[in-house]
Amino acid sequence: MTRKILALVLALMMMSAVALADVPAFEDIVFPENMPSGIIFADDTCDYSYDDLTTKYDVSIMTENYGVPNQDNAYDPVVYWLNEHFNINITYDSVMELGEVLPARAAADDLPDIFLPPSNSRDWAFELDDAGKLIDCKTIWPYMPLSQKYATQAMIANSVNPETGRIPFLTGYGIQDGTWTITFRADWLEKFGMETPHDIDSFLAYAEAVKTQDPDGNGVDDTYTFAIWRSMYQVCENAYGNSAPHVDEDGKLSHQYFNGIRYNFLKLMKTMNDAGYLIPTGRWASMTAPPGTTRRL
Repeated sequence: MTRKILALVLALMMMSAVALADVPAFEDIVFPENMPSGIIFADDTCDYSYDDLTTKYDVSIMTENYGVPNQDNAYDPVVYWLNEHFNINITYDSVMELGEVLPARAAADDLPDIFLPPSNSRDWAFELDDAGKLIDCKTIWPYMPLSQKYATQAMIANSVNPETGRIPFLTGYGIQDGTWTITFRADWLEKFGMETPHDIDSFLAYAEAVKTQDPDGNGVDDTYTFAIWRSMYQVCENAYGNSAPHVDEDGKLSHQYFNGIRYNFLKLMKTMNDAGYLIPTGRWASMTAPPGTTRRL
């Protein structure tokens, strides 16, 4: 791939010039008027057989990280799986200051093939498009039948560059189609005589067992359910409902800050912290209120 694409949703895994399926023209795609109120699954209308995967593509991808670099591509199991299943060769990189790296790469005419741009960067995307550095995503949307169902007509209209009439980036509506979750050690569950936790009560029971039953068998009180990290809320909030901002069945905007989901998550974290289920050296310590102030959860 030699041309560059600015992607708000890294959903594009391949492009093909071999039309094996009936791929519609962009003008024939019917994008929904409103955001979906539930999860839409791929069905018979989502035909990806336009690419028989016989042609191998080299694809460079860049996203932002929060201080921890990505694994070496040679040892990254996700990169390996994608390469094997889609006959591609991914070069993946993540950086801390994406807003500084990408403009420098653009100036050097060395943008990655796919990248997640800094927030609120539509105008910057339009500038890159004006300079001819980005693919017109009108040529990409026809190959993304499931993603089409998560992009409204207003989103598409908002992504059109008024100067060129082109669409220089992909956008979409996140509605829990990719859900963060927690994995549990099967050997520890077996030792505790427990099934996989399925609700908050069974999860807290598991946390208590991890703390008190010495599952690693070293005779030391050093086992914890998990540590606090930046994206913990994305894992636990789903237990209380759809944690992504969305339009509910009544047609109203529902946001985790105001529908009780974030509040319940913070209560859960306080309960686990007070019970000693969280590793003491985790980031929870950095959330302690400074002297003279009060912070309640």
